[in-house]
Amino acid sequence: MAILKNIQCNKCGFKLLWGTGVAPYVKKPAGPLRKLLGMGGKKVFLTDPPSGNVSKEFGYKGLSDLIEEGRMGHYAAYLCLACFKVCELDSDAEKKCTKCKSTNIKSVFDMVKKPCPKCKEGTIEEKQIGIT
Repeated sequence: MAILKNIQCNKCGFKLLWGTGVAPYVKKPAGPLRKLLGMGGKKVFLTDPPSGNVSKEFGYKGLSDLIEEGRMGHYAAYLCLACFKVCELDSDAEKKCTKCKSTNIKSVFDMVKKPCPKCKEGTIEEKQIGIT
């Protein structure tokens, strides 16, 4: 289960996040064709943050094995401080805005309890709104 959150400014209502803010995945090893084309393995997204045993599809007893091998990753929400776009970025990728290409970005979770970058008058607040 994951906690649903609403992260927004308490003054202007600028919304940074509505949801969990994280999409975990496991990288499957590349098959022969993907290796031949110079491509890596596919990312298989996990619908809920898993605990204990992972699907037999990955051939492992638990998450610790996948983490040790560097096969776990996630997409997370980041805010571009240049253009105010909220981007979902891969943990393995360069942290750069998908709209304006600026590297002046912060995790939306790091913005909580900080001044609103848009209106500069309010404060970014986080509220738990449910559970998936």
